[in-house]
Amino acid sequence: MIASVPIPEYINRLQNVLRVLDNVERDPVAELDMERWVDAPSLDVIADDTPSCAIGHCCRDEWFIEHGLFLIDTFDGIRSGCIAPAIHTDGELQTGYNAVRAFFCLTWNQAVSLFSHDNYHPFTPDALRRRIRKHINELSKMEDSA
Repeated sequence: MIASVPIPEYINRLQNVLRVLDNVERDPVAELDMERWVDAPSLDVIADDTPSCAIGHCCRDEWFIEHGLFLIDTFDGIRSGCIAPAIHTDGELQTGYNAVRAFFCLTWNQAVSLFSHDNYHPFTPDALRRRIRKHINELSKMEDSA
């Protein structure tokens, strides 16, 4: 178990990222842009063709929304915000990489390593898939040894 959720559930969550990536690649209007969560000025203008990173696309996927991961506008009324992933955990709202960490039970370094464009030289969807599959394999080994 990791953080009171069985390891197979975290594996399932990562496998669903792979499913979303496959759907994005097959969709002629969807665009994968790992430089920002979602390239939109507000939630009300997001469309199927809105460029988004892997997590941004996941936050718009019905499976992820049903499991608690969603998008939020972090605009605070003073400075411009951004559209970011969010999740409620233990009564608190987590956003950005904190939401990613909580949802996928990752350390900060793992979350950034998997999902930040800065850690890919160059970024390709296949490189992202390989890292996710490697992390799934590591989780599977933990489950097997438990």
